[in-house]
Amino acid sequence: MAVTDVSIANMALSHVGQHNQIAALSDSTEAARQCNLHFEPVRDALLRSHPWNFAVKRVRLITQAESTQNITGATAANPVVLTVVGHGYTDGERVRVASVGGMTQINDREFTIDALTADTFSLLDENGSAHTAYTSGGTVRKIPASEWSYWFALPSDCLRVLNVDDDLYPYKNEGGRILSNETAVNLKYVYKVTDPTLFDSQFVSLFALALAVKISVKLSDNANLKESIKADLQDMMREARVFDAQEGGTPD
Repeated sequence: MAVTDVSIANMALSHVGQHNQIAALSDSTEAARQCNLHFEPVRDALLRSHPWNFAVKRVRLITQAESTQNITGATAANPVVLTVVGHGYTDGERVRVASVGGMTQINDREFTIDALTADTFSLLDENGSAHTAYTSGGTVRKIPASEWSYWFALPSDCLRVLNVDDDLYPYKNEGGRILSNETAVNLKYVYKVTDPTLFDSQFVSLFALALAVKISVKLSDNANLKESIKADLQDMMREARVFDAQEGGTPD
């Protein structure tokens, strides 16, 4: 028999002494409402609690550093003023300039800017009076306001970051992003498994027990039941983690 969300909910209900099964999480009964309320949070918390083999993914992330914008003009003045149509920058931000034709003195350098108009900004403390005249081209890119050069958006199904490049290089996990000084990184993570047919059999049993802990207070008059179920959950959790680790193959 295939495992479903409803079958897991009914297993949880049996743990709290509710023998009337539900047909759907959307049923109007109190039992269904409690299961529906706690189902996803309990599942996701349990997935996050351990790097279950069935819930691990690997993906290569390509940098999403701030996009470059095109330079269309540069004045050989003090300070140098760049024209970048609709740049969107603000005073005090840092930018990196590259590939400018003619005024090569500002290439491959970083500057603090003063936004003058919607289309122009000056490079503070850069005296361009003696620079070669601008001819054409060039790009500018905003530098993140941190020690990290690049950022990568985490996958939408990521519940827990396990490692980045096997932890060979420094990185930070902040605000739904991986910050790094590498232009591409390999991410290993626990993902949000929503298809119950992909769950390991022990995980199914753990899920039912964890859900039972949450719904026991509302659905049972037995004051000691919650603690009893929690004890069963902890015992099974230890066993499941050992088995899962043994089936994981050669350690990374």
